[in-house]
Amino acid sequence: MTGSGFLLISVQPNALPTSIPVDTVIYVVDVRDDEQLTLRLTCDPSPCPFALNNDGEVRVTSDFPKAQTDFLWTFTADDSFVSVTSPTVNVAITGINTPPTFVYLNNSAVVAEKSPIGLTDIKLLAIIDSNELNSVTVTFTPALCANMFFLPDSLTSSNVLVLNVLSELDYETDPTYCTLHVTLFDGLFTSDPCVLTVEIIDVDENPVWTDSAYVQTLTEVTSGTTVFTSRYGASDPEGTNVSYSISCGTDSGFLSVEKHAVVVTMATTFDLDAAGVEHYKMVCNLTATDAESNMAAIPFTLRIEDANDNYPVFKKGSYTFEIYQGNKSIGSEVGKVTATDADISSPNNELTFSVSPTTDFYITGDAIIHSKSE
Repeated sequence: MTGSGFLLISVQPNALPTSIPVDTVIYVVDVRDDEQLTLRLTCDPSPCPFALNNDGEVRVTSDFPKAQTDFLWTFTADDSFVSVTSPTVNVAITGINTPPTFVYLNNSAVVAEKSPIGLTDIKLLAIIDSNELNSVTVTFTPALCANMFFLPDSLTSSNVLVLNVLSELDYETDPTYCTLHVTLFDGLFTSDPCVLTVEIIDVDENPVWTDSAYVQTLTEVTSGTTVFTSRYGASDPEGTNVSYSISCGTDSGFLSVEKHAVVVTMATTFDLDAAGVEHYKMVCNLTATDAESNMAAIPFTLRIEDANDNYPVFKKGSYTFEIYQGNKSIGSEVGKVTATDADISSPNNELTFSVSPTTDFYITGDAIIHSKSE
């Protein structure tokens, strides 16, 4: 105590450390008196995240602010006789780490099925304080959406998170709505969740064939004969009815197909014998068309082989041979017949001969009739 009854409080500038753990001394007040002193700290705004002990040390408490804040401090010293208050001290808290936040976000988005795998144009803009981003956490609802989308675990240079398509999206089989709960962690604090809803929209797709191609081999048949059937055919992912058509290029017109079933019919007889070829291949396209005129085609190949579909024909309707008694010995040639077969290929056009009655004559493979008796 001085002779005049006043206390002297010396408030000196203090250097703020770059990081401030709890219980760190950040300020010291120098108070001198011969009597025992009681020191008090008053700060505004309240609650105060600092505490003052009787040694004049100001320490950080567990209530240290999580946002940038300015405080006004005043100190009071009391020796039970005299109470003295210091000048006001301005305390500026800067560089405080704050939780990451989303400045703006697309809280709903639309992605078409069959979208390319990889980046989309759906972006979430986040802002991070002086601490670098430690991790991004995403929770998907329903869980199957985790197989469809993902967010990278780091930001771009513009602090942007971009939604990625992870696999080919299928409106007919995948969930059509996905909810993403996104949080950011900077090593100290976790952001409030950002909720992003993604809708998968339907795209009118082409019909889908069960098989990739059809091949059929058969012998030549007549008009109206069914040459191929399939139980499966094509289906429309949107569930509409599918109709069928067939095109065979220069061979169009020989085949037809039922409108709503894969039943291929020979519309016009194709005669290999008349065409002068032993076998023939028709290369066609079977096309499925849905209600929205979307189409999908697969190849249909028909291989036609020669059929044994022609009867042998003798050159003449009847043959007359004269045999004079005593002029022919056993096995002598009596005469020769001539026959042809219109089939184009062997063995269909190969001929064998027989003669009746067989008691007096026989015929050999070269169509020559021989006598059995003199």
